[in-house]
Amino acid sequence: MNKLKLTIPLLAALLSLFGCQTTDPQAGREIRSPLLDIAKGSHQDDLIAALGKPTRIEAYADDPERVKIWVYETESSVTEMITGRYEETPYFDPITLEERTIKEPVFLPKTRTTTRTLYFYVIDEKVFGWKVEEEMENEITD
Repeated sequence: MNKLKLTIPLLAALLSLFGCQTTDPQAGREIRSPLLDIAKGSHQDDLIAALGKPTRIEAYADDPERVKIWVYETESSVTEMITGRYEETPYFDPITLEERTIKEPVFLPKTRTTTRTLYFYVIDEKVFGWKVEEEMENEITD
């Protein structure tokens, strides 16, 4: 009887510890973006630490001495196979012994390219603001 009194609370404790775990691989991981580390008023060194050196630096037309535009460009692409068309293919049915045609899909690669451009406005070595532009292009190769 004493063993049963100890076993039940022990099982309850184990179930409460392990019964609520998640199988989500992203659970508990912090997903951060480098932009979250940059705020208005940050020094340009903080910008370099978060994003690296810019692709190019442009002078702002209205005040080229004080205001610079730091440009970061990235390009990424993903390719997936999609059904592009159907072709008729001869088929011999072994049960009915008849020859007929069936339509089979022809798979083609579809590439989606995303170009992302970040513009940071730097005044006297401090970040004043920024904007983000994204351009997406789809290409299907036949």
